Amino acid sequence: MRKTISILTLTFVFALLLTAYYSHHIGSLDGYKAGYEAGYREGYGVGYTYGNHTGFTQGYNAGFKSGNETGYSIGYRAGFSEGECAGYERGYEIGYSTGFKNGNLTGFNLGYESGYLHGVIDGAGRGFTIRDPTYKEAMNFVEIDQTDKNKYVERTYTCINFAADFKMNAFKAGYRCGLVYLEFPKGAHTLVCFNTTDMGLIFIEPQTDSIMKVDVGIHYWRDNGYLYLDDDTIVRYIIVW
Repeated sequence: MRKTISILTLTFVFALLLTAYYSHHIGSLDGYKAGYEAGYREGYGVGYTYGNHTGFTQGYNAGFKSGNETGYSIGYRAGFSEGECAGYERGYEIGYSTGFKNGNLTGFNLGYESGYLHGVIDGAGRGFTIRDPTYKEAMNFVEIDQTDKNKYVERTYTCINFAADFKMNAFKAGYRCGLVYLEFPKGAHTLVCFNTTDMGLIFIEPQTDSIMKVDVGIHYWRDNGYLYLDDDTIVRYIIVW
């Protein structure tokens, strides 16, 4: 009898232990599942929110930078094109206006001087119309005259020929022009001059149309900016009108 009670007691205890273990196992599984689902939902929500915000911020920054650079580039090209066009048109207008004004003034002055001279010559003849020019008239004549275009030929067409042709052309234009003879220590040279009514005596090299400095003691070529190896010191000079 006592043995039977012991067996029943052991069986009951074992059953309790088995039931407790089973209940613990079932509870553990249910708790794990419930905790996993709750943790997953909460973690997913937090992670999604953070990830969405981070991704949005990074995407926005990258998109803004790219869009800003693209917009700047397109805007710059468009602005440059319009600015270039506007600048060209404005520059053309100003340049044309300035060029026209200067060209018109120069052409008028030269045309007036040339027409005036020809009018005097044609109207009064050449006999007694020779006169000393103003400095401006002299410079206009030098610009119009073509003597400097002639070719220098040794022993055939030299400085004396340039000077004589220039003087003759000035005479035909109604101006008194002087033939200037320079004497060097070992040589000589010929040029021309005008006695202008407002600036006085000016010397002109007819081979180049340059205004020259002439005085006893100076080096004719070197002191006037030309390269010359021989002694070109002016010993004396004579003007033949």
